[in-house]
Amino acid sequence: MGSYTMCLCFKRRYRWSEAQPPPDVKKAFSTYWQMTPNQLHRFIMEFMGDEGVTASEAARVFEQVGG
Repeated sequence: MGSYTMCLCFKRRYRWSEAQPPPDVKKAFSTYWQMTPNQLHRFIMEFMGDEGVTASEAARVFEQVGG
């Protein structure tokens, strides 16, 4: 972040602190980060309960997200 001089006698320094994701988000990411389009399709159907999604729709979502 930086530092600057205050009252010409001392420097005020600020530390850069980055926000960390919550532990449950870290766990979910580490579990699913290598998912393929077919695995995404199965995940949507089994865990999210959306039986109407097709494999091509899951592949399109996968590509939009950057997979």
